[in-house]
Amino acid sequence: MMAVRLTFDGQKLTWPGIGIFKATTGLPDLQWPDKQCVPDAAIPEGNYKLFIQFQGEAPIRNAADCDLGPSWGWSTIPRGQAAGTCEIYWANWGY
Repeated sequence: MMAVRLTFDGQKLTWPGIGIFKATTGLPDLQWPDKQCVPDAAIPEGNYKLFIQFQGEAPIRNAADCDLGPSWGWSTIPRGQAAGTCEIYWANWGY
């Protein structure tokens, strides 16, 4: 297995030799190191290992709250008709 060092700054994921991608770990304005201890906002800084396998579209856990279910790999955010009324909230997330 090959190790790849990805860098994530709270708004973009940099994959050396591949590209830079929009990504998120929390709500707008809560994606910065000084906000890492705000409950239900963002993950703490640190080193993480990811299962890099595409898992398809993220499951919608609760459409009324625009709540997406977790994934063990990377997934796309539902868009358009699949997103329904959540489209306005998910439009600026990485996909």
